[in-house]
Amino acid sequence: MEDLFSKFLELTKELKNQQVEYVLIGGMAINLHGFARNTEDIDLFVQPDELNIEKLRTALFNVFHDEQLEEITINELEKYSVIRYGSEFGFFIDLITRIGEKFNYEDLRWNEMKIDDCVIRVADVETLYKLKEKTYREIDAMDLRFLQMKMKNKND
Repeated sequence: MEDLFSKFLELTKELKNQQVEYVLIGGMAINLHGFARNTEDIDLFVQPDELNIEKLRTALFNVFHDEQLEEITINELEKYSVIRYGSEFGFFIDLITRIGEKFNYEDLRWNEMKIDDCVIRVADVETLYKLKEKTYREIDAMDLRFLQMKMKNKND
C-alpha cells in the first residue's frame, strides 16, 4: 500500500491547482491539529455545486487515473450525502456534502495549514468538535478529549 500521507499531500496540491472548494475533516484533520492517531481514509467535505464537483473529479483523476471517478456527479452527491471512493492504493476518500440536516458546507469554519509545499484547508478545532460531539465511537471520544484540551489551551 502506498503511503496514505504522501498520496494525501499529492491530492491536496491537485485540489488547490483545480481550485476545489473543500474542507478536510475527520481523522486526518485531527492528525494535522496535533493528535497522532491511525486513520485509513481522507474525509473531504465539498461544496455541492456542479462546477466544484467537476473540479473535484478532475483533481481526483489527475492523482488516481481511475475512469470510475466519472461516476462521482452532483446528482449522486445530492442523492447520497457521502460517497466513498476506494483507491487502488488501499485507502478510502469520503466525499461529503452534508451531514444530515445539521451540517452543510457553509457551516464549516476552516484554516489553511501549510505542510511542505502544500496548502491544506483544515476544519478548525471548534468545527471538528461540533462534527464529532454526537458520535459514539471510542476513537471519536479520544478525539473529543484532544479537541477539548486544544480549545481550553487556546482560551487560557
